[in-house]
Amino acid sequence: MDHHDLSRQVPLFEGEKIEGMLRDKIWIIQKPDGYRFSVDPVLLAHFVDAKSDEPLIDLGTGAAVIPMILRKRLNMTDLTGVELQHELADRAVRSVKYNGMDENIRIVEGDVRKTRTMFEPESFQAVVSNPPFFPFKSGRTNPNMEKAIARHEVTLTLEELVDAMAYLLKSRGKAYIIYPVSRLTELNLAFRSKNLEPKKIRFVHTTENAPAKLLMMQAVKGGKPDLEVDKPLYVFNMEGIYSGEMQDILG
Repeated sequence: MDHHDLSRQVPLFEGEKIEGMLRDKIWIIQKPDGYRFSVDPVLLAHFVDAKSDEPLIDLGTGAAVIPMILRKRLNMTDLTGVELQHELADRAVRSVKYNGMDENIRIVEGDVRKTRTMFEPESFQAVVSNPPFFPFKSGRTNPNMEKAIARHEVTLTLEELVDAMAYLLKSRGKAYIIYPVSRLTELNLAFRSKNLEPKKIRFVHTTENAPAKLLMMQAVKGGKPDLEVDKPLYVFNMEGIYSGEMQDILG
């Protein structure tokens, strides 16, 4: 179906527009002056390794980029996204519907810190998050609150996020996160303190001679210590063009 046929069923509000991603396989309702998705959730969605029928939850889903990619990429059928901000959650609901994925993806508006009031314990096989990266005091907090909440720990700390992950995961379930390399030690400690054992890590470099700024980690609930470091992911080649792998990821 042409995406323009779908658009009649989903209202757009002032300042919103629909943008294609992954070569227009997925359409996202965005507000150019509000929070916009970056490449990070796209990378994380491609790091996830899950079976199609496993229930997966994305904490802080934003535009629902991760669930929509997993619906396409792994044909996953039981996906949930949690989003605190009302406008973002509302846009996510409409984006999911616009893509015809509302039977397989549900968006829950809510606070990750109140996970226990929203979900039964151990109800997911996988949990994913592209969380706020920066402690609230660090750097210039974005004056646009929608962006600030998404980037800084205004409403959610790493410990609170990992606590929610541990509560939601079944035994042997997998947690996936993308996070700054500068906070790797904190991340390991936070996961370990909740019986989530780091099992796989992949560093993300802008180019092959730049130091890694981001990492993606998979941790297993109740897993045994045994860490594998994957080959690095380079976003750009030396000519400043997306690397071959990035081109594959971006469709």
